[in-house]
This record gives sequence, C-alpha cells and structure tokens, in this order.
Amino acid sequence: MAVLITLLLLVPVNAQDFKIGLTVTPLGQNTILEKSLMGAAGHSGNGFYIVGLTCQLPLTSRFDVETGFEYVNHMIKISPNLPPGMDILASDLELPTISRK
Repeated sequence: MAVLITLLLLVPVNAQDFKIGLTVTPLGQNTILEKSLMGAAGHSGNGFYIVGLTCQLPLTSRFDVETGFEYVNHMIKISPNLPPGMDILASDLELPTISRK
C-alpha cells in the first residue's frame, strides 16, 4: 500500500489566469512489484519523495490544460541471497526518475 502526502501551490502569473504550481510529496512508502525467483535477491521499498512543477492554462470557464514534470526518487533496500555462514549485508539503492505530465 502506498502512502502519499502531496502539497500543491498554484500562483497566477499574468492576467490570462496562467498559473505555475509546485507539487511536493515529502514522504511516502512505496510497494515494490516483484516476481519471486528462487535464489534471487530480495527487494523492499524504503520510501520515496517527489518534487514537481506544474503549468495550468484555462481554455474555458470549465476546462483547463495542465502540463508539467516531476522528479521522483525511490529508495529500495536489496537483500542478497547468500549461502549459509556468509554475512548478509543489505544495500540501499536510490532510483531517481523524471516524468512529464
């Protein structure tokens, strides 16, 4: 189950109601989709955060066009599957992505 807390701030830029917004999701718990493979390393979600920029332009009184991009950073914990007697050290991986709306 993913948990999101998102803050949105829209600021008018000029008289045509064009707005620029900043979206921030300071914390969240991600769910890693995985297929179970015998002998493979284990993966677990360790949280994420999102920062984005949004632009909004009204077409009519009821419809707007919105576009933007977001920077998302996922933190993943990887636990290797090693033979008995060997030290098992989990490693952290950060997976940054940029997406557009």
